[in-house]
Amino acid sequence: MRRFSIAMLTVRAALAAFAYAGPAQAQVNLQVNRVIPMTPFNNSTSPTFPDGISIGDPEGMTPIPVNDTLWLGDDSRDGIYEIDRATGNFLSRITRSQLGNSVLFGGTELAGGMRASDIEALAYDGVNDYLYVFSTDCCPAPPTVHRLERNTQTGAFRVATFQPLPAGYPFSGAAFHPTEGLFVAGFSDIRPYDYPSNA
Repeated sequence: MRRFSIAMLTVRAALAAFAYAGPAQAQVNLQVNRVIPMTPFNNSTSPTFPDGISIGDPEGMTPIPVNDTLWLGDDSRDGIYEIDRATGNFLSRITRSQLGNSVLFGGTELAGGMRASDIEALAYDGVNDYLYVFSTDCCPAPPTVHRLERNTQTGAFRVATFQPLPAGYPFSGAAFHPTEGLFVAGFSDIRPYDYPSNA
């Protein structure tokens, strides 16, 4: 998997035009709006990280319109990062150990570190305010989806539950449609996915 030192991000309006282009529109031209450094992220230095926090291998990204942030997945450092979309400033991160503390949906088992590695895709459910984090079947971690929920007091996402996913499908992409629900992508197909039933 190719490593990136920076990510090029375009304005949401251009992406929206691409996503909702009508059948009569033959071509959409996108242009770079800004470049956001990720090695290290802006505003990420601290006594613990004097050189700043850097992403290892970005694999998934999803915007969170409610607070105008972007979440990025990192499959080599097994974490996710929140940045300010407008400034590129680092806001927060969720580590592998935090993801490993998610609880089986409807059960009591903890996910563990093996289910929090090789993160490939992120999707935001803007209807219910959930953030989904998908890991793939690799190395030899079992594929898993973690669901993060909003802490009503702090407004930050917190790791909540997980569902084990079937082996043999890469879960390399994910997206949420406001009326059709959650979708996952792998190989050359896109499939609907229902988190509560894990189907």
